[in-house]
Amino acid sequence: ARLHDVARPLYNERHTLQVQIDAGSCGWLTRKLAHVCLEVGDETFRILPRDKNGRRSWAFEELQFLEYKAQMHFKTWHLDAEHGGTDIEDRRVLTAVVMLSMKQDFTGGKFQCRSKVAGKQSVKSLRLDKGDIVLFPAKQLEHRVTAVESGTRRTLVVWLRSRGLHTQHVCG
Repeated sequence: ARLHDVARPLYNERHTLQVQIDAGSCGWLTRKLAHVCLEVGDETFRILPRDKNGRRSWAFEELQFLEYKAQMHFKTWHLDAEHGGTDIEDRRVLTAVVMLSMKQDFTGGKFQCRSKVAGKQSVKSLRLDKGDIVLFPAKQLEHRVTAVESGTRRTLVVWLRSRGLHTQHVCG
């Protein structure tokens, strides 16, 4: 697979290198990620869909490998899915961001999340290190990545969605 340059210069919202990976082609990885998502994500947020018998009914979307070099970013605040949306991405329920780079390998490139606390906007910046995973509800947490100042920041983004259209690897 080749990295593709994703730049949206009109709004200057995002500039990354990325490649999509079929979740079914890396079963060992999806099994480990499924374990983390179930043990932490579902137990914490209780948002993974279930079928009429109460069994979890979700699937992995394609995995997304992202590489940010100097001046690359995803600076627009965004959700990974919208409540009531009609795009295929709106089936996402849980997002996992896995840091693949050691934090000393780059500067900048902070993962930021924004929420309202007591009616005031609150922004948290996370300086992730290799092996760290951030799990959050895809439709609830506004987030972004600040510009990398030097070095290279690599992450793997994983989305779990309700079973249905365009699923790559079914679990649960």
